[in-house]
Amino acid sequence: MTRRKLNQLGPKGLIAASLVILMGLPTASTADRRHVERALYEPEDGAIYHGTAPNPTIVDGYIAALADVTIAPLIEGIHLGAAGTLGRQSVVVTIRDWLSYVHAAGRIPHLSLSMTDENGDPSDVEIATTTKQDGVLEAIGAVIADYGEPLFIRLGFEFNGGWNGYTPGIYPIAYRKMVDLFTAAGVNQAAYIWCYEPDGPDDFDAVVDGQPAWYPGDDYVDWFGLDLFKAEHFTPPATDRERTNAAYVRSIRFLEMAENHGKPVMLSETAAANIHVTADEDDPDLVDGQSDWDAWFAPYFAFMVEYRQIKGFLYMNQDYRGTIYERDNGWGDARIEVNSHILEQYRNVLRQERFLHADDGLSNP
Repeated sequence: MTRRKLNQLGPKGLIAASLVILMGLPTASTADRRHVERALYEPEDGAIYHGTAPNPTIVDGYIAALADVTIAPLIEGIHLGAAGTLGRQSVVVTIRDWLSYVHAAGRIPHLSLSMTDENGDPSDVEIATTTKQDGVLEAIGAVIADYGEPLFIRLGFEFNGGWNGYTPGIYPIAYRKMVDLFTAAGVNQAAYIWCYEPDGPDDFDAVVDGQPAWYPGDDYVDWFGLDLFKAEHFTPPATDRERTNAAYVRSIRFLEMAENHGKPVMLSETAAANIHVTADEDDPDLVDGQSDWDAWFAPYFAFMVEYRQIKGFLYMNQDYRGTIYERDNGWGDARIEVNSHILEQYRNVLRQERFLHADDGLSNP
């Protein structure tokens, strides 16, 4: 059942149809589906979209570092609150202006909207059970519909991370309501992403009282998303004992869930966290650069190749020193250009045929 058909049902019909989805009854979206039908904007198996985020200043620095138009990113992301601390009118204007900027740059937007209120607190309950947020969501939907070009929308990302405070059972209702409001506003060109971060619990596929705690349903999710920062998120543990509750195992389980639902995966947020990329001036022989590459970048790209359901990545080329991420020994400097060995290796990987860049455009429109 498509989102369009759901929107044409009355309240009782919508509830009944939602229960069919929530109960996990068989749909066309299975692992076998991948062989006969691709998701919206999903490229062929083995192909991976190249993107970057999270704001124009960092994006500009990343593109300048690559210094090669043939490997310029195709996708550009931004992170905003659906209502958030920016306030209703401001966030709508920000989205409108940003979409125009990304389009003019020849890139595809990747719009991440957290479920937050004016104070940055979780608003999934309010979105799901009241109309207080409907106005701003409808206004955002109108801006996206007016844009009219392909884009990715990531709603309530990192859904079960304790840092967000979303409510199991309520969150998927809020997610679906946001999609429905956007659809009603005329948005029909968006691929929706449901995104997990492996430092969160492994209950992403949990079912409570017959209903998914977190998953909005196959008809509301086009892509799965996975945010990877620490090497342990994508590097196998060294011992079986470490393997028990490792973030790596949670990442693999989430990828398996994506495969079971026939969904491609976008690595929506990635950065070399806790690596502390060594600058050239402190690494004249580039030995540290090679060590940093082996510790994070090499297994990161190998992970994409091994798990072919991964069809896109966004690298956040940031210096995290002096930010809130300084805690826990700090994420450090994750910029590729500070070490010439890493930069050259990174460029060489992106020149592989599997990566799709700005000149390649989107697949499966």
